Amino acid sequence: MQSPWNSIDLVLLDRDGVLNHDSPNFILTPTQWQPIAGSLCAVASLNDLGVKVALCSNQSAVGRGLMTMTTLLQIDQTMRNALASSGAHLDATYYCPHHPNDQCRCRKPRPGLLQRAIAHFAVPPERTLFIGDRDTDVAAADAVGCRAIRLDGETTLSTVIARKR
Repeated sequence: MQSPWNSIDLVLLDRDGVLNHDSPNFILTPTQWQPIAGSLCAVASLNDLGVKVALCSNQSAVGRGLMTMTTLLQIDQTMRNALASSGAHLDATYYCPHHPNDQCRCRKPRPGLLQRAIAHFAVPPERTLFIGDRDTDVAAADAVGCRAIRLDGETTLSTVIARKR
């Protein structure tokens, strides 16, 4: 039987609510970044399948002045260390640090982050899957013409990956 992953070359992931637990008050420090059970192993499974995995995440706490870009990069390093501890890695990360009122092209639901990732990996949108936890994630995927899966609390990254294997 052919794997559903045979038609996917690139998986793009939102961060908060997909890889780690989200917070209504933002993830503002490395210690607040806590992985969702099974999410790191799910990324490792994608890595093992030879699928490229990149992160595309709005991080407006920077634009709102709630944290600095340096802190965002420290949180990113905490995430990368946790992934490595599970035998996983991201092939790239793309962040939108802008305030929602900035009207930038990269803030989801606008397509900028996803377009950058797809162009970087030179993968056609139809061979790309975006996994997020908000309607804005699905809208961004629709805007670039790639497939999308919206997680809903019961459906997690690990359950999506397990179902596709």
